[in-house]
Amino acid sequence: PSQFPPVIFDLAFEVGDDVAATGLEAAVAAAAGDLLERADIFDVFVGSPLPAGRKSIAIRLLLRAPDRTLTDEEVAPIRRRIVDAVAEEVGGVLRGEA
Repeated sequence: PSQFPPVIFDLAFEVGDDVAATGLEAAVAAAAGDLLERADIFDVFVGSPLPAGRKSIAIRLLLRAPDRTLTDEEVAPIRRRIVDAVAEEVGGVLRGEA
């Protein structure tokens, strides 16, 4: 076990019905880079208030550095890269930013 604590946070993306959860996971993993220790889809939601043809996929991320405790300043650009990659790769929009 690591002596350094992880940073754990959830993101929920609104995507088209045709987007597979595995596609979203792949985009997240590529954008998060080496600090991503784990990514788990924990919710897929369809229905109101989402428009027809759209669904929400929520993912829990665990980031950890092997040699230090991550700071908010280190995590913020990773989070932004993830959001941007999901938009570019699968057309997802972070819920609450739509």
